[in-house]
Amino acid sequence: MTYGPQSYVDMHYGIPRSYAERRSSAASYQNECHHVLPVSEDLLKPFCVGVDPEIQRLRVEEREQMKHLNNQFACFIEKVRCLQQRNQVLATKWHFLQKHVALPKRDLKPLFENCISNLGKQLEFLMSKKEQIEAERHKIRQKVEEFKSKYEEEIKQRMATENDFVLLKKDVDSAFMDKVKLEAKATAMKGEIEFLRCVHNEEIELLQEQIQEAAVLMQMDNRQDLDVTSVLQNVESWYQSVAQRSKEEANVLYRSKYQELKKQRCQMYQDLKTFRCEIGKLSWMVQRLKSETERKKKQVACLQSAICDAQQRGSCSLKDAQDKQDELYGALQNSKDDLACLRQSYQELLQDKMALDIEITTYKSLLEGEETRLFSGNHRNGVVFSNPSKGVGGCVSVLGYSSQNGRLSSRSGEYSSGSRRNGTGHRDKDCYKMGCIARKISKNVANPCTSGGEDSSPGGGCYSTKGCGNIFRDFQRHRGSNCVAGGYGTAHVGRCVCDYSRASNSVDIC
Repeated sequence: MTYGPQSYVDMHYGIPRSYAERRSSAASYQNECHHVLPVSEDLLKPFCVGVDPEIQRLRVEEREQMKHLNNQFACFIEKVRCLQQRNQVLATKWHFLQKHVALPKRDLKPLFENCISNLGKQLEFLMSKKEQIEAERHKIRQKVEEFKSKYEEEIKQRMATENDFVLLKKDVDSAFMDKVKLEAKATAMKGEIEFLRCVHNEEIELLQEQIQEAAVLMQMDNRQDLDVTSVLQNVESWYQSVAQRSKEEANVLYRSKYQELKKQRCQMYQDLKTFRCEIGKLSWMVQRLKSETERKKKQVACLQSAICDAQQRGSCSLKDAQDKQDELYGALQNSKDDLACLRQSYQELLQDKMALDIEITTYKSLLEGEETRLFSGNHRNGVVFSNPSKGVGGCVSVLGYSSQNGRLSSRSGEYSSGSRRNGTGHRDKDCYKMGCIARKISKNVANPCTSGGEDSSPGGGCYSTKGCGNIFRDFQRHRGSNCVAGGYGTAHVGRCVCDYSRASNSVDIC
């Protein structure tokens, strides 16, 4: 059996049909209620399962690929054969040349020995040169170490001299400050000496005036014959004693002041040393703080640059993260939409699958019942077409579902009569109740079929247009076949017509 458009037209749910051929004969018997047709013996033969066109296409492609591979394999075999022939020719040429051409034999041992001796001499020369270079390198390394030690010593001496220079500079500065202070003190002492000298001169003048007054008095006393020489001697001795006492007092005063100044100088010198030490420490601390400040400034600059870089990187990363978040949110929304669409399509496919399973189960039960009734031999085989104008009396007889007397089952779900008259009686208990099948199928698809009232014709049909008809349409849509004329959407959509094809042993129900 071949599959194609023409074969699909003649197939419905895997059951061959010839509805067009039977339609003309059915029209001639519309005025009759029941008509029995002969059954083809081909129906008793087993079903033959055909090959899917997709499998045929794959087989054709595989056949073409095998042809191509065979051609390539033949080409490869031809190439191998040619290469083997060329290899054989070259081998024969090689053997021929080895046999007939005598190669000149030369003793290469002296040449190699000469080369080895030259290489040994070069090696010895290079080894001696290497030893010399190693000795020179050792000497240069020693000199470098000496220069390094000398340089370190010079650096240490320089640091020591710089420290000594700093200390001497400090001493010179302190000496200069002492000199300045001593000069200031000397000028002050000179001024004080001049002042004391002036005071001394004034005192001398005062004493001289007193002496002159005393002399005057003595002159006045000469009248009385006083001893002037003794008075003068007394005055002179008194004056000398006063002068000596004043001199001693001045010397004592100057010595005490000098000692005080000397003590002050020593104290100031000690204070100056302590101040210099403190100044040195403070200057060292200032330099250290300056270096630390510079280092901290550099660290702050580095940290600021790092902070700026981190902020820029953070802003960039945040922007990238936001962009990625937006992209992921959009992808999530798209995924949700796709998931909703997939769920909807999945639900539709589940509904289609359920309908197909119900349809397959129904037809399987019908076919099994038909086979049992065919092989039982107790029922009469025949095909009966219903008369659509008969109302309740219109019946259809399906193979294996007619009564024992060959009567038709009612389209409205009632039993047909036991007689052979058209539309008379509805109490034959051997007639199959077609409306019950419709009600069972409709109940599985959530659209129950009421007996005798689903279509628009009088008396109704056995299949509902909203229930079973949808199952048939969905199944035909998936199978790729079309409904024959007088099918869905008409007033008699629920009727079951059992048609037999002489070309194949299968049943088609539209």
